Amino acid sequence: MIFKNPILRTIILFAYIALVYYLCLMPSSSVPKNSFLDKIYFDKWVHIMMQFGVWTLLVWKFKGPGLLINNRNKIFIVSFLLVLIIGGSIEYIQSQTGREMDWKDEVANFIGALIAWRFWLKFENKWPVYQW
Repeated sequence: MIFKNPILRTIILFAYIALVYYLCLMPSSSVPKNSFLDKIYFDKWVHIMMQFGVWTLLVWKFKGPGLLINNRNKIFIVSFLLVLIIGGSIEYIQSQTGREMDWKDEVANFIGALIAWRFWLKFENKWPVYQW
């Protein structure tokens, strides 16, 4: 299967991370304002979903021949820490470009990684997506 190619997995991972950076670092004037979305904390849900994807792709990248089986906990923890570093770096860069640095976004990143970790533990042997 094409998704077993480690180079392709790396390309997908870095392309996704680049997309996350691009979306998070767009000028604030490009972000639509909507009072309904503000009320439901849509921005935080977006952070949760994006970091869910980052964590999943990081683990998926290292799920190659025996890596995940032999180093599962290390890979989960390192992926979790990388999600927090990526999220933190985005918040820092935003603060340097005139946008607001929001600690709640980092909490949302943390929650997204935790949810992804839980999904992986629950579905890794049951759901075909996690068996790539």
